[in-house]
Amino acid sequence: MNKGKLTGILLLVIISLILFTLLAYQVTQNPSPNDLDLLAWEWVQSISNEFLTGIFLIITYLGESWLVASLLILSLIIFLAVRKEKWPAFVLALSVLGGLGLNTALKAYFERARPAWKLIEADGYSFPSGHAMVAWYFYGFLAYLWWDTLRREGKNAWWIPVVALIIIILMGFSRVYLGVHYFTDILGGFLAGLAWFLICTLIYRQKSVN
Repeated sequence: MNKGKLTGILLLVIISLILFTLLAYQVTQNPSPNDLDLLAWEWVQSISNEFLTGIFLIITYLGESWLVASLLILSLIIFLAVRKEKWPAFVLALSVLGGLGLNTALKAYFERARPAWKLIEADGYSFPSGHAMVAWYFYGFLAYLWWDTLRREGKNAWWIPVVALIIIILMGFSRVYLGVHYFTDILGGFLAGLAWFLICTLIYRQKSVN
């Protein structure tokens, strides 16, 4: 990786961490929903209907532990057994396990209670959103690996990051729509997940073929 790209990614990591720290400080000072959280929930209520609820119930399952674990195992098999590529498999596993550990630690530290208006049941603390983080460190990073792999093979892969970004946004929104997270939980999850995604990207690029 050239120096310019490295500097750019490091700068994005720092910006993400600074923004997360500022948001986390606000949540620590006042765990109750702020004006942005309430505004987001009011808007969600205004568009809520049976069809959208069904759609977001499906989308939110993309972040469930059993599905992420299953897709991770499948991805590792493809990289290790089919493509014979150990490094992408290693960094993908690092991304998921590290991201899971990070989210668990952050939730235990902040101990923010979930919203009282939730449409479905959800365990654990609320900040930062685990689904918002896994959207970046698993789906986002997996998309990056395949984009990089296909790009190096001379194949058209522009659509992969586009699809990944749509999935990431919808996963985050689904948690607000279903009432299991405040909007600021999603922002926190996106910022923490993005920072870890970028760090794993840096690790991956150290040994990948440019």
